[in-house]
Amino acid sequence: MATYRYMALEGGQPRSGTLEAASRSGVIDALKQRGMVPLEVVEEKAASRTLFARGYKTRDIARFARLFAILADSGIRPHDILEVLSKDMRHPRMKESIAAMAQDVGSGSSLYEAALRSPFLKPYAGLVLSGEKIGKIGRVMQQLSAFLEREAELTDEIKGAVTYPIVVMVIGLLITYFLFTGLVPGFASTLTGLGGELPFLTRLLMQISAFLRGAGLFIPLFLLAGGMAFRWYYSQPQGRLRVDGLLLRVPVFGTLLRDRAISKAMRTLAMLLEGGIPILEALETVSKSTGNAVYDQVFSAIKEEIGLRAKNVSEAFRTQEAYFTAAAMQQLRVGEQSSHLPEMMNYIAEDHEKESSLRARMLPKVIEPISIILLGGMVGLIVAGLFLPLFQMISTLGKG
Repeated sequence: MATYRYMALEGGQPRSGTLEAASRSGVIDALKQRGMVPLEVVEEKAASRTLFARGYKTRDIARFARLFAILADSGIRPHDILEVLSKDMRHPRMKESIAAMAQDVGSGSSLYEAALRSPFLKPYAGLVLSGEKIGKIGRVMQQLSAFLEREAELTDEIKGAVTYPIVVMVIGLLITYFLFTGLVPGFASTLTGLGGELPFLTRLLMQISAFLRGAGLFIPLFLLAGGMAFRWYYSQPQGRLRVDGLLLRVPVFGTLLRDRAISKAMRTLAMLLEGGIPILEALETVSKSTGNAVYDQVFSAIKEEIGLRAKNVSEAFRTQEAYFTAAAMQQLRVGEQSSHLPEMMNYIAEDHEKESSLRARMLPKVIEPISIILLGGMVGLIVAGLFLPLFQMISTLGKG
């Protein structure tokens, strides 16, 4: 038996709680027997994994938007929805933020005003405003949920692609460290006892081994200090801009990051424009949320071209065409001329999403042979350095 957390409608009112059952379908059947309409059923142990999350996860925000949409379409007032979700959300900070929104709305603020003060919903406050104006807040929240779910899927793909080479690199470094600190010292004492001059490669390996053994705990401390220094540097605007710029130049991986930034920006722009958000306000939101400092700067420059120099959208994008594909530039021009700009932006986003997914699957296949060659070369170099003196000694004895 497992414990499941559920949210359901009973008599048009939201209800949440926990039930024990052998499976998720068992909980759904039990809720239906009680005359309730299940909205969400999640295993409790899976839900508890997010309790220690520090920030707001995209999937948590997507879940909030999806449940809000379902409850709003059921005719429940925003204040009541927020009160229910503040008790049901798994993320502690989400609970606090939603509870604060519920208090704001209960005190007379609009949902838009509450969203502006919400740390996780503020980037999408314009969408909330448009939903309130047209009386379709449920539909807008459903669109936001679908958008965020897709973003989470793409992010997971990239994380999966990056994790593999990192794991391979760490394993390779550990093997190399073990060889230098465990294998080389034993051979070194034997080779030194044989007398005679050792080859340069052997002496170099022995010096590296002595350094690593002498460094001891200083190595992890140095790595920790280096990691903290990099984290501080990356937290600075100029540091993040330089690092993100360098990452964009890395073969395969850089193109993957570019496709990811463009797809996210275009999808966000399309969603905001379809929601009735003005282009300048939409670009302001996008310029802070592409996930890459270089592209944040690019979209900020595009916003300035439109706002300060009164250029149309395609002309403004053309000033930054080095950061976009020729096909994307053409699609933007056609979309603007035909008054279907959001649709074209969605097409551009889909194209880049497909490309980024393809590269995410391809990256491990590219990294694997390279990592095997590098690791094999390092091991071969160490073995050659250790056995070279023995080969020389055998050769000398054979000549004698």
